[in-house]
Parts: sequence; C-alpha cells; structure tokens
Amino acid sequence: MTINYFGSDLYAILSIILSILAYLNFYNFGVPTTVGSLFSSSGEHEFRLKLILKGTILLVAISAILIVLLSFLYLNTDLLVIYFNDELLAETFFLIAIITAINLPLNIFISSFVFYNKIYIERVYFIVSSSLPILSILIADYLELSFNEYLIIRFVLLFLIGIISFIHFLVLFKTYIQKDIFRQFNFFKFYAYKQIIKQSLKYIVIGASALVIWNTDALIMKNFMTLEEITFFLVIFKLFTFSFFIFSAINLIVTPMISDCHAKGDYVNLQYIYNNSLLLSIFIGGSIWIGGLLFSRSIIHFWVGDSIDSDLSTIVFLGAYTAMMSINSLLTTFLIQTNSVKKYGVLVPWIEAVVHTLLVILFLNINQSGFSVAMGIAFGMLSSFIMTPLLLQYKLRGKIIISLSQIIKKVFFMQVPFVLGYISLFTFGYGESTLLNVLYFTFYILYFYTMLESNQKILLKKYLLRK
Repeated sequence: MTINYFGSDLYAILSIILSILAYLNFYNFGVPTTVGSLFSSSGEHEFRLKLILKGTILLVAISAILIVLLSFLYLNTDLLVIYFNDELLAETFFLIAIITAINLPLNIFISSFVFYNKIYIERVYFIVSSSLPILSILIADYLELSFNEYLIIRFVLLFLIGIISFIHFLVLFKTYIQKDIFRQFNFFKFYAYKQIIKQSLKYIVIGASALVIWNTDALIMKNFMTLEEITFFLVIFKLFTFSFFIFSAINLIVTPMISDCHAKGDYVNLQYIYNNSLLLSIFIGGSIWIGGLLFSRSIIHFWVGDSIDSDLSTIVFLGAYTAMMSINSLLTTFLIQTNSVKKYGVLVPWIEAVVHTLLVILFLNINQSGFSVAMGIAFGMLSSFIMTPLLLQYKLRGKIIISLSQIIKKVFFMQVPFVLGYISLFTFGYGESTLLNVLYFTFYILYFYTMLESNQKILLKKYLLRK
C-alpha cells in the first residue's frame, strides 16, 4: 500500500529510515529482555513489579541521553542534511527520532503483559501497532499529505499507543504502582539497579547483532542496487517477516511457562514444554516455507500489483531462513528465560551477524540482485541454527534433553522433501495452478500429522485447541 501511494523510490527511503531508527531504538537496550529473564528469579508479584519499574527508570535515563545527543547532532552539524540530501527530510527524521526516543521507556509496559502471562493483551497492542502503517497511509491519502507528514503521523500514533499501554498497565496494577513508583524515583541507588544494568549489557550486545542482521541489508544494498531493485526485494522479505508473528506467538505463550518452571526447578514440565513447542515451531516454520513457495507470488501481485516480480530462488532462500528462524527463536527464548545467556550466548548471534553481513556483501559483489541478499541471510542463519541448540544443550545438560541431530532429522523429513518436490513441479511448469498448490499444501499438513507418534498427535491437538 505504501508503494502504491508513494512509489518504489520513497518506499526504499522509508526502509532506510526505519533501519536507522532501529539502531536508535537498539531493541530497548536490552532492558525489557533482562527484566523478563529475571522474572525466573522469584515468583513474588511485588519483586517482579519492582523489576519493571526499575527497568522503566533506566529507559527514561537512556531516553534523555538520546534526546540530548540527537538535538546536538541536528542543531550543530549538517550530517543529517548531507546524508538525506534533503533539508526537509532531515528535519522530519529528527522529529520522528525524538518521538522514538521519548517512546523508548513506554515499550517495556507492552512487554510486561507477556511477563504476567497476559499474552492476549500484548497481541492486541501488537496488531494495533502493526496496522499503523496502513492507518497512516489512509490518513495521508484522505488529507492529501506529503511523505514527510505521513512519517510524523505514523510515529505520533505509535507514541500514543505507548501512552495507552502505560495507562493500561497503571490501571491493571494501580494498587502496587501508586504505592511504589514514586518511591523508586525518590530512592534511586545505583546498587539496586546493578543487576539489571549488568545483564542488560549482555542483551545490548546481542541486540546489536540483531540490528546488524535485520537493518544493514538495506544500507548495503543501497551501494549495489537501484532503489527500485531494493524495493522489489524488501517487498518479498516483508511478506516473510509478516509471518514472524505466528511463531512469535508460540514464544509468547511459553515465555512465562519456561520462567515459572525454571524458578521452581520443575524440569519434567520444562521438557514437556520444549518437546511440544519445538514440534509446533517445526510445523509452522515448514508451513511458512512451503506456503511461501506456493502462494507468495500471487499474494505479492494482489498486494502491490504486477510491478513487483519475484523469482523462485529468492523465495526458496528466504523461506529457508524463516523456517530456521522459527526454531532458533524458540531455542533463544529457552536460553533467555532459563537465564542461560552467558559468554557464548552473546557470541552466537554475533557470529551469525558477521557471517550474514560478509556473505551478503560477497554475493552482491558477484551478482547484484535480491537473490544474493537472500542467500547471505539464509546461510547466516544456518550458523546460528547449528550453534544455538548445541549451546542450549550444554547449558541445560542434566536437566532436559536437547539434540541438534534430532532437530535436523525432523526438519529434513518434515520440510525438505516438500520444498524439493515443489521446485520440481515448478521446473516442469506445474507450479502456477492455485488448485494444485492448495492440494499440495493440504498434503503437506496431512503428511506432517502422519509423521507424529500417537502421543504427539494428542499433545498437538491440545496445544492448538488450548484457550
């Protein structure tokens, strides 16, 4: 919709701006993730609530520093004007960057609903936030606004959602917050925040690797490809990233469960949670990969018209990336919620980031196309896909059983044959039939189900039908 309204060049500029803002946001500087991981230290409500308040105060301090730095950069240098080559666009970027910095402390409250196992509330905020680009486009179209005005509206709406989530949290826990929040501000002592700061540093390092993985591709492609070619790739990639909310829902469900089991030392139930959530992740990852092969071109043509074309090879590698990401994100959740992110837990995502970036640059030097970027992304994830289960197996040895070979075996028998099968169908000219594709996808679901043992089928039904 953004492409249709503003065109491919402005869409590429928007993607670059969002990438830069992601560095500014820096995944909330690891504070919400740290607060979530420390929840497993105690099941007491008052202890957990104070963790959230301390995390909020830290983010307020970080936000104030960012605002000062941004103001100095904009008011005393011409760096933004030089980079964007447009004074009005530089001014707009400064304004939305300030809004992003102000919104930083509010992000923790949306995450906190997950910590308290109120996942449905977090999902509502997620859906509303995800709809803001469309809502902003509709407002811009109705009021006949410019691209710069669209950006300001989009980020102001995001800030309003942050305010609403804060008020919502206050109402939900008003008895405790009204009593404690001012006490936290009035009696600020560094040692009380030392644990959060120390652990947040690890997640900042991990978050930095995630920023490299997620937000450097557009900046790199800018040096090898035209804005139109960048847009083509980003649209395909965006389609796959939309699917992330499906497997992230599993992570949100199991996050408080893992935390509680670890706090109680209940590793029998933790094994149960691991087995079933892994099964679902493999199924969902495979469904996204195979579904992307079958239906992505039709969806893209319906979504943005015939101006965007997609080749099968790019979709194959982006689908493989998504399938591995589905499993890896679950295992990372286990690492975080069992407080197992130590030295090597920080190293693994950085290895992926380095491999990812180097391969993207290498492949783009060989072939300036989205296919090269997709290959770099997939092979980068492969490194993390192999190392993360090995790390988790080492950290939880003697507590739960985790096997990389079993994960690879399940992926190979439950996903790979169908990917290769469709590539063969496409090669021989049978891949464009919608009816055939629907039947093929249905067959995959039935095949996956028949591969399960009887007790796994029962558990899968319970998982999918749980309320």
